[in-house]
Amino acid sequence: MDKFFMDEEKLSLEKCKGFWVGSVYADLNTKTLSKNELKQPLSELSFSLLLTLIEHQNNPLPAEQLQNIVWQGVITGNENVKQRISILRKAFQALDEQEQIKNIRGKGYLLAQPVKLDYVDHTFKGWPYVMAGSVAIIVILVWLSWIYTSTSKVLKSEQYQLSVLKGEIIKLANKKPDVAFCLDGFDDYVEVVDSELDVSTGDFSISTWIQTSSTGQHIIVDKRYEDQVSDVQGYVFYIDDGYLALQLADGDGSWYCQEQDSSCTFYDSQAFVADGQWHHVAVSIDRDRSKGIRFYLDGQFNSAFDPTGRQGSLSNEKPLRIGSRSSFKTGLFKGAIGEIQIHHNVMTPSQIREQYKQGNYRSCSGSGSKGGI
Repeated sequence: MDKFFMDEEKLSLEKCKGFWVGSVYADLNTKTLSKNELKQPLSELSFSLLLTLIEHQNNPLPAEQLQNIVWQGVITGNENVKQRISILRKAFQALDEQEQIKNIRGKGYLLAQPVKLDYVDHTFKGWPYVMAGSVAIIVILVWLSWIYTSTSKVLKSEQYQLSVLKGEIIKLANKKPDVAFCLDGFDDYVEVVDSELDVSTGDFSISTWIQTSSTGQHIIVDKRYEDQVSDVQGYVFYIDDGYLALQLADGDGSWYCQEQDSSCTFYDSQAFVADGQWHHVAVSIDRDRSKGIRFYLDGQFNSAFDPTGRQGSLSNEKPLRIGSRSSFKTGLFKGAIGEIQIHHNVMTPSQIREQYKQGNYRSCSGSGSKGGI
């Protein structure tokens, strides 16, 4: 992290509270865009992307370079960069009709509007356009502030170690055939953007191998939109107090699943997995059948629930995350997750038993201090 440190006498964040991109103001403290009375909050990742575009405002940045700078070790791809650029553009467009981010064919992404700084010291006269050198200093200091205000640094290993195999079954795994997703429960997760991971109103199943000793709530796979107010939409397979659980959310109602008019429902199994051992875990969801949610542990049926109260679409624009909630960096998984399989149909008990018999060949041993990816 040495590259983030510099002499505070040159410029302190106490003297700079935000900046303008054209006529839109960005607040460094709240990570919010605003114009007049309208506001658009940005996620940490979107704000980081904006800072990177500012730092390189005179040079187009291709998607690959943005991956290296912004994601800093998160396993992702160009489609994720495109989606994040789209989210940032929509935030600007909600405030201002001017084009804010250009895509220069064959070169990359570039800010289309000038940038100027807002200082706490209001005796400062004449907001100058930011020169490339001073922008670099500001961005470095902002990154330092960002790091020290509970920002997750996510995965720190090499890029491009995620294998996504498509067909009748979508398989997500480490490219190294004997290495699992090895997550520290502090800032590690894997993010995948692919429309085929979305579920609308159809049946589906999820299966994988996991190893953990952690209780509490920890995510195995999450593909949900959440805003902590209303209209949760998507699915999540997770551990709650050591037991396997599932949530289905069809986007119509309160964010609190316990409320009568909620947009989501919890399904808590009797399958305990937080004992430090490797377990094969699976859940199949037959959406229009009572007892259509079926949990399996180590190839054996465990418990069943009725999903028919959630017949709406689970589709959303959020990326799928392994080991973290899709909308927030919480619920982080501590342990190991093997190859994940997502089926757009209901797996049969015999298929799940056969998967279990095939065994798990992935682990975290001998894969470095982070235990792998």
